[in-house]
Amino acid sequence: MERLFMDIKIYQLKDMEFATKLIEIYTNSNVTILRDDYKLMYEYEDKSLLGNFDMGILNHIWNKFNDENRPNGDKMRSLSISDIVGINDNYYFCNLLGWKKVKFDGEEALQIR
Repeated sequence: MERLFMDIKIYQLKDMEFATKLIEIYTNSNVTILRDDYKLMYEYEDKSLLGNFDMGILNHIWNKFNDENRPNGDKMRSLSISDIVGINDNYYFCNLLGWKKVKFDGEEALQIR
């Protein structure tokens, strides 16, 4: 069945203190993050992204959600390291050097490194 839109989900860590220290932790050791550490902050459907590759969509989402007038800006911070973006059934972790595809189904710990 052909998709009529792209399903986009943005997850952020529930614990802001952990999120702000993640860069230091990330550079010094492997990091394991559990699905339960995250909260779904925003979800939307976007027809305009149909036909684009995931990396192009991630760049679009990065720009959109780092703008001062971003959607849901009163309830969520801008996108940054540790955030996870879901594009349909694929999930990407924002790390120091871009995006890393990860499993994010709730059963496994997220191995980042």
